[in-house]
Amino acid sequence: MNVVWWAEIGEDGDYIDAANEFWSLGFGMRPDGRPVATLIGPSIGPRALRLRAGESGRGVELAAHVFVTALTKRRLLGQMHDLPTDGRWFELSGVRLPVPDVDLMEDLVAVLMRRGVLSADETVAAALRGHPVAYSERSMHRHVVAAAGMGAKKIEQLQRARAAYSLLQGGSTLAAAAAEAGFADQSHMTRAFTTLAGCSPARILEAGQSPFDSRP
Repeated sequence: MNVVWWAEIGEDGDYIDAANEFWSLGFGMRPDGRPVATLIGPSIGPRALRLRAGESGRGVELAAHVFVTALTKRRLLGQMHDLPTDGRWFELSGVRLPVPDVDLMEDLVAVLMRRGVLSADETVAAALRGHPVAYSERSMHRHVVAAAGMGAKKIEQLQRARAAYSLLQGGSTLAAAAAEAGFADQSHMTRAFTTLAGCSPARILEAGQSPFDSRP
């Protein structure tokens, strides 16, 4: 599990979600009282979310090496899929489970793992941490893409951008954040931010609301 989230929408607004390598499950209520359950795929570019006053939601974002067994992340790249739900129950891959409260998300992930709905690929986890694995570079690329929907280099780019954003929030200059996060230079970091989050680091900091804020 990567992060548990929850939200209460007080006023209408549009929100940009930065590109990310994570699968997520979300549960909520529309302003008209209609319950929703959503399987959210990873993305390689910014995703616009239209939020309306009265909506509420909670969910869990999975680690990059955890995926829905019956699907591949490549099929869900950039997609959000509604799941069957009546507000009390939801269904994923033919398994029906109670919709959890926010403090029970970790338990939900554990149940989905035990039921075989979710799988964790420890080889992918090792590769993403930079540890040696018993695969050729080409085979490992195919293996990571099959599990994560994108290659390890793209995931590293996403991780660098989030690390740079965290440094900027902590007061680092643009040049210092770019160097510490592993970008070739400040221009390289700015291009990555624009591709992944839709605008430059300076614009994100000025706005006060960041496409990266949903993740550590």
